[in-house]
Amino acid sequence: MECIEEIINVPRLRQCVYRAVKQHYLPAIMDEIVKQSKVEFNYSEETDAAEAEE
Repeated sequence: MECIEEIINVPRLRQCVYRAVKQHYLPAIMDEIVKQSKVEFNYSEETDAAEAEE
């Protein structure tokens, strides 16, 4: 996860993702991105279910 905090450009991001895939870290990284996105956008399963009922 260190490399995500240090990324400053797309080529660097590509290198980090490639390395993560080779080391089988991609699922964990994607889970963390989803978790952080839910926090950033104030999303919860309860909110989603309540909106679906409306």
